[in-house]
Amino acid sequence: MEKLSWSSMNLVKMICGNMRIIKFRGKRLVSNDWEYGNLIQRPDGGNFIETGDLRICPLQDDTICQFTGWYDKDGKEMYEGDILDLYIPKNNIGKPEHRKRKIIFDQDKGGFSIVNKHNSCICDAVTTSIELIYTVIGNVYDTPELLEA
Repeated sequence: MEKLSWSSMNLVKMICGNMRIIKFRGKRLVSNDWEYGNLIQRPDGGNFIETGDLRICPLQDDTICQFTGWYDKDGKEMYEGDILDLYIPKNNIGKPEHRKRKIIFDQDKGGFSIVNKHNSCICDAVTTSIELIYTVIGNVYDTPELLEA
């Protein structure tokens, strides 16, 4: 079977409509820089990202994160492992409030969840309600201290 290029994937998206984008990110093995693209998992255990310009980059296994399909208030992609600022314009006593949350993949539920620093689930999907506003402020790999603030 012929592998689809990025341009042919865009054509499929145009023909089929708005499909869920499946992509990953991970830190490069050598430079510690983030790479984004298709995940390649070798049978011998190596993990790689194939980038949009068709580079193959070896990854640190413990930094691989999947794109959730969600976007924050600024249009930034939200990945598993991201730390979020959850802004609630009016909490239960009518005052604005900020809370820190992170995104995990919940094996039991078969999907992404937003949890607090103790991994207690607060919601299974990003709500578009005016009540909650999400902003990506970091991730558990580069800025784990944000969850403690």
